[in-house]
Amino acid sequence: MKQTIKLKLLQLGSLITSLAPLGVAVGINWNSYVTAGSSSPLKLTIGGVLAAAMIALTAVGKLKIKGKYWGLGIALVLVYLLEPILADMKMLLLCVLGGDVLNTITFSNWVNKYKEKIEINKQADATAKATEDIIKEVVSELKGKV
Repeated sequence: MKQTIKLKLLQLGSLITSLAPLGVAVGINWNSYVTAGSSSPLKLTIGGVLAAAMIALTAVGKLKIKGKYWGLGIALVLVYLLEPILADMKMLLLCVLGGDVLNTITFSNWVNKYKEKIEINKQADATAKATEDIIKEVVSELKGKV
């Protein structure tokens, strides 16, 4: 299997490991969140998908919010959509912390090792190519002189 594919699989496993405890906690308490006040399952689902997408984009480094008003607006929408869940923030933050620790223990070192290995291979390939070009040039210069 190619190293880049292994790296992507490790990054996916890392993301799943980080989010799994939070997903389990929300899943277990889903009925209490839906029956609390005027919240609807659709509202919570939309908020959860939006929050998960933002977490995933942030983890990959692709989320760039320009301007403080966009960030505050997105935070306001998330708070509105996830209002019943926010009452359990202590438990949810504990789940996030646990997921992050689990991710650090299981996947973080592997992801960093594969990133390093891919970078070393790229540098080695570039060095080999440059060396090959120099040897070809020297051989072509010496062809008629020896």
